[in-house]
Amino acid sequence: MKPIENTFEEEPIQELAPVAQKVAYDLFSTWSLPQLMEAWIEDKQPNNLLKMHNCPPRFWPDILSATFVAKTTYFLPNPNFNAQQLSYLISLGCTHLGYPLNQYSIADVLGVARSKYPVFYTWLKNLIKIINK
Repeated sequence: MKPIENTFEEEPIQELAPVAQKVAYDLFSTWSLPQLMEAWIEDKQPNNLLKMHNCPPRFWPDILSATFVAKTTYFLPNPNFNAQQLSYLISLGCTHLGYPLNQYSIADVLGVARSKYPVFYTWLKNLIKIINK
């Protein structure tokens, strides 16, 4: 079941195979950002979760990236976050969207996100505004 407290970018999840979408929504709903980070950094895949959803392991990298985008955009822009924390969320979201900031500019990411990832676009613009205050 998807949380409904606020919006998040679902398009990368919707681009997954249906069986992978189920895993991504399950991850989004039950895993914290630190848990996602650990799986990414340590290159771990949750074999039990994949088996539970009858999802082939080959989908795992895309599931993880789509879930990262959803999870980062679920964090509402908050002026209580410092610039470093906001920059980290931005970098994480852009990387998992496929536009790492060491290869693309924020303007490039905004250009792509504007039509394809509208929630991410709005989220990114709002975080940049807070950083630039």
